[in-house]
Amino acid sequence: MAFTVLAISLGVLFEIFSTGMRASRSAEEFTRATLLAESRLATIGIEQELEEGESTGEYEDGYAWRVAVRPYRLDGAEAEGVPPPIEAYEVIVTVSWGQGSRERSVSLTTLRLKSGASVGSGAGPGARTAP
Repeated sequence: MAFTVLAISLGVLFEIFSTGMRASRSAEEFTRATLLAESRLATIGIEQELEEGESTGEYEDGYAWRVAVRPYRLDGAEAEGVPPPIEAYEVIVTVSWGQGSRERSVSLTTLRLKSGASVGSGAGPGARTAP
């Protein structure tokens, strides 16, 4: 009788331990993906030009990334024929890992600003244009 109680108790303990380990690994994966997404997001506008479009890639440890940059517009915020002094872009970084039904992902979204004077002119942020 004591052996049966011991076997059942050990089975329950092993299941609890196993569940805790899975949860810990999952939390570690989400933390790693979030750090990778934050790192990729920090490069937008610095290492990677702030241009409309999408780009993708993979990290060596099985994580993949996707960056989507698109213009951000407020309804009625622009006057006709007058370019905005600053353009806003919505930047979405998604880091994914796993495969099939176990695929997971983390997405971070932010707005980045680009000076209207430098758009299409090749001029830098402090450049002036003739009136």
